[in-house]
Amino acid sequence: MIINSLTINYGGQEKSFHFSDKNTIIHSGENSRGKTTLLRLLLYSLGYNIPGTRRFKFANVSVKSNVVTDNGELYVLDRTSSDYLTICTGTTQQTYCLPEQIHDLHSLLFGTNNRDVLNNLLGVFYLDQEKGWTLLNRGIVIGSNRFNVEDLIQGLSGRDCSELKQIEQSLVKEMGKFQQIANVVKYKESMAESAGLLVTEKYANELDAEIAYKEIEINEIKKEINRIDKVLQSNKYLKRFIEDMNLIVQTPNGESIHVTSNNLIGLNDSIDYLIAKRKIKAAEYRNASRVLETLLHERSDRDEPELFSVESIADVFDQMVKQFPYGYARIETIINNLKDQISSTRTLISEATRVGNDVVSSLYNTIVKYAEELELGNNSSITRGYLFTSNLKELSGAILHKFVFVFRLAYISEVKKRLGITLPIILDSPSGKELDQDNKELMIRILNRDFSDHQIIIASIFDYNLESPSRIELDTMLME
Repeated sequence: MIINSLTINYGGQEKSFHFSDKNTIIHSGENSRGKTTLLRLLLYSLGYNIPGTRRFKFANVSVKSNVVTDNGELYVLDRTSSDYLTICTGTTQQTYCLPEQIHDLHSLLFGTNNRDVLNNLLGVFYLDQEKGWTLLNRGIVIGSNRFNVEDLIQGLSGRDCSELKQIEQSLVKEMGKFQQIANVVKYKESMAESAGLLVTEKYANELDAEIAYKEIEINEIKKEINRIDKVLQSNKYLKRFIEDMNLIVQTPNGESIHVTSNNLIGLNDSIDYLIAKRKIKAAEYRNASRVLETLLHERSDRDEPELFSVESIADVFDQMVKQFPYGYARIETIINNLKDQISSTRTLISEATRVGNDVVSSLYNTIVKYAEELELGNNSSITRGYLFTSNLKELSGAILHKFVFVFRLAYISEVKKRLGITLPIILDSPSGKELDQDNKELMIRILNRDFSDHQIIIASIFDYNLESPSRIELDTMLME
């Protein structure tokens, strides 16, 4: 994929930036001029959930990017809200609700519908200045976006571990519940000496729990309705804007057509989808509210007025804890059993990912090749299991920096080899504090030699010997 341009509209001001299909350096003589913000807005325009920077809140920005996919399709991506994005190609327009339809959008842009791959692509081609240069094979890429090398390998090799992952998630969730129960039981046992001080209350424990769960459910429904209303309001303004513009387009046969919100492809469909979704949520809200009202009436009939005082709430909690029938030893046994099950499940996932997998072998060979060139080691000092290592304490700043770079090159190469996707390479501040000039030149030499068919975008206060780069100079702030 090639990113041709990015247009930013912020506070009534608009600015466009154009990128070479080969090499681009985003440069400023000083830090804090907006280089990182520009890269993040670039990713934000592709539909990713990207946090703003200290001075630049993405909630107040509109971005439009122009990209060309590997199959030659030209797309214009227009994002005016964090909740949705509109993509246009030719006369076709489609709106994607975010994050619900993020996989559909990225499947179109990157040419694969494999979710394990799509979930991890950002961590393959983008290195953020804050966390990116310490992210080796798993962790946070930026914001809520995460990377996991095992998931990527599963996607590239076509090994489906979804059932095992669901089992693992279920066990982890169950263990979390019992860990909370363990805290309560510890509290119960600490009250043993003063058990006679507890006051017995006429309180329906099960009913109280039902009310609490129903209130949580209603709050979640209300949040979703509010989110949908915001998107609908934005679409409403868009429809009014289109009508007020009085635009006229000409078809290839010379016919003039007045542009309205009704003949703009995709707009009404997305609005209808949101309206239908809101109706469903509104019905859920009404039903849940009726149930809650019934439960509250039932509790009101049972309880004495003093039970609603602040003092009695603590007494009620103590009474509920006192009635819990299990001791800490039994709960601890259950937790340990769950830990064993989680460990066994993760072992099965690991074996299903690694054993007899030529993707693992290919990644390892690429890592060793570039590690030798950057003087990090060879196949004697770097074992195959190092691809999955979680021990980063032994790596100093410069060595870790170079290893991260090597691992990324291996990921990018493997994605291209297995799926035919030529990813852009986006690097924010690649010059580490302990990285000397010789190592910088070695890294750039590898990019020039082996990744010349990839679009490379680097943001830095330093210059790099990329072949024939275009330059974006940020002498002042990104947006004045």
